[in-house]
Amino acid sequence: MKLRASLVPSRPWRRLDGEDQRADGLATITMGTTRRVSTSSIPPHVTDRIRADQVSRLGQILTEGARMLAVAESLTGGLLVQELAKTEGSGGWLRGGVVAYGSEVKHELLGVTAAKVVSAAAAEQMAAGAREVLGADVAVAVTGVAGPDPQDGEPPGTVWIGVADEHGTTAELLQTSGGPEDICQRTIDAAIDRLLARLEA
Repeated sequence: MKLRASLVPSRPWRRLDGEDQRADGLATITMGTTRRVSTSSIPPHVTDRIRADQVSRLGQILTEGARMLAVAESLTGGLLVQELAKTEGSGGWLRGGVVAYGSEVKHELLGVTAAKVVSAAAAEQMAAGAREVLGADVAVAVTGVAGPDPQDGEPPGTVWIGVADEHGTTAELLQTSGGPEDICQRTIDAAIDRLLARLEA
């Protein structure tokens, strides 16, 4: 079971209000658009199994293509790379991760020049920077607002997910809700889904 998404450039993007709710209760996500994601009605053991299946598939694709993955994350504070690293066989495809929690780390280590760190440009630059710094084939980056306070004029639940590979960079906007922990967990699921969509395109 997986979230399907279509990969499109980050610009232009348009907002879609509401949710497409599947029979299993999992809201679908469309890349390059804004759509709320809600997994609150799904038991934790179900979402854990879905995530494990997604990461297993991700690792399989990377292994088959002899590709290495890098991660740059801000609001999730290392949770994304931890989720990937605990998967069996991840040593064969996970290069490493950069926790760029502070804005200065994004600028100084990952080469982010965007004025707003919660933006499509910042997500793309973080992904490209992680790919270069860690010497990976593909990279994913997440930057956003977990709350409870706004940042860069954006409300909690605003998250940009960037992906970089040899073909270039893209960024997609995720808008969700809930407390900081909920937002971080949904960000992890969306980032994994974005990666799968990119690699399977």
